[in-house]
Amino acid sequence: MPLVVARADQALARRLQRLAQQGKLRRIYAGIYTDDLVQPLESIVRREIFALISLIAPGSIISHRSALDGGRPTAAGSLFLTGPNRRDYELPGMTLRMVKGPGPLDSDTRIPTFVGDAYVSSQVRALLENLSASRGDPAERRTLGKEAVEAWLDRFISRDIGNGINRIRDAARSIAEPLALQEEFRQLDCTIGALLGTRSARLSARAAIARAAGRPYDDDRVSRFQILAAALQINPVQFPPLDPLADIHLQAFIETYFSNYIEGTEFEIEEAHQIVVHGRPLQYREDDSHDILGTYQAILDSKADPVVPQSFEAFAALLQGWNR
Repeated sequence: MPLVVARADQALARRLQRLAQQGKLRRIYAGIYTDDLVQPLESIVRREIFALISLIAPGSIISHRSALDGGRPTAAGSLFLTGPNRRDYELPGMTLRMVKGPGPLDSDTRIPTFVGDAYVSSQVRALLENLSASRGDPAERRTLGKEAVEAWLDRFISRDIGNGINRIRDAARSIAEPLALQEEFRQLDCTIGALLGTRSARLSARAAIARAAGRPYDDDRVSRFQILAAALQINPVQFPPLDPLADIHLQAFIETYFSNYIEGTEFEIEEAHQIVVHGRPLQYREDDSHDILGTYQAILDSKADPVVPQSFEAFAALLQGWNR
């Protein structure tokens, strides 16, 4: 059993204290022990955090930045709650920092545990909460702030294919009053309008500013490419000498097979060979077969007529031609 709880049973509490003194249990918090004598207490706390919150701070909800960060504590170990009073709870490796405010709503996420229910703010509630003002170190304060919310909304819109952003706005409107976050809703509503191009607003996040100007881009991918470019500058790719006697068809087949394999298009080697040799798709796997055959033909074309594009437009046209 990961946690042993005394609850209000005084006799049990004294017994658990004796077992802890004998080294058979370890204390996590008042009245709460673990019989795991191996794992670090910090690891146990993180693993059982929902159960611990339901015991230590019943009626509270994981909120603000902790909700939008997926329930992860800050680097200093702070996890933010909203509940019936203002109080901090010290746990091994983590501090629960609770402010007074509305408890869980029907739209919030309920997480059942073996000792009770824990709650996490819905994404909509967390967006409103993170627009509230807070002070201190940006890495440790309760709210992520306007710029982080804008960046979150931009990422959401970039993947939104079902008008989800307007459902977020409607849901925020319905919970703003019971949460006393009407001003935060006005900010959210204005930001969403600016990102959709229907309103004007002063934005902070670079990706959000670009989207509002009609030039959206994927900030995550740009960051990844920047990391890759820096790594390649430090460790340039080493190309083996060209072998004029190499079988270009065999090279193309090997490249085709493995480039499709790592993307999840898997064939037996003999099946893939039959597809490229005879140019016929495998029955019941026609789409995957066309991926294999198309890649193989594109590689052969690129080897037969090697071109080094001299502009972005030429590079884009080359990629489109190969993939077409």
